Amino acid sequence: MILYAYRVFRGPTVPDVVLALDTLVVDLVVIFMLVTLYYENPYLAIGVIPLASWVFLLDIAVAKYLIKVKGGRK
Repeated sequence: MILYAYRVFRGPTVPDVVLALDTLVVDLVVIFMLVTLYYENPYLAIGVIPLASWVFLLDIAVAKYLIKVKGGRK
């Protein structure tokens, strides 16, 4: 996870930063879900849904931005 965080702050390009952020959040979601299963408390999983949704919307926003900047699909 430390390498992901390094890539998020020092990524050479925008897609590298987005990919590192995606993998970091996926790992965090898995850890949250494992903790939820371990403690058998479904209320701990409430934070996972907004986190995963936020990253999904971030991916869509960055993809639209890159399409607009690059001049469309090639």
